[in-house]
Amino acid sequence: MGTRNPRPGVRTDADLAIEAALTIGMVFHLPISQAEGFLRSLVQLLEIKLPIPDHTTLSRRLQKFGPIKFRRLASDLTGRRAADCARVPALIEQIDEPVASLSADGAYDTAAVYEAA
Repeated sequence: MGTRNPRPGVRTDADLAIEAALTIGMVFHLPISQAEGFLRSLVQLLEIKLPIPDHTTLSRRLQKFGPIKFRRLASDLTGRRAADCARVPALIEQIDEPVASLSADGAYDTAAVYEAA
C-alpha cells in the first residue's frame, strides 16, 4: 500500500491506505492515533506486511481534504425473521444513479443478490 520515495527516509502512502485508515477511524469513532494503532494491531494479528500510514500523515490528509463523507443511497427496515440478503433487490431499485460496485459479507452471497446487482 505504501511506497518509498526516491528520497531516502521519505515515505509516501497510497491514497487508498490513507482513505481506509480514516474510514476505519470514522466508523469506530477513533481518534486518528488510535485508528493507526488499530490498523497496526490488525496487520500484526493477521501476520501480513502492509505499511500503515502514521497518525501525522493521516492528520495532514484530513486537514487538506476534510472529513470523508458518506451518503445513504437506500434504506430498509427488516423484521427479525427477514433475511437481509432478500432485501437487496429492493434496495438497489431505490438507487437512481449507476452503482460502480457492491460489497457485503458472505451472508449476501446469494443468487438473488448477484441477479439484482
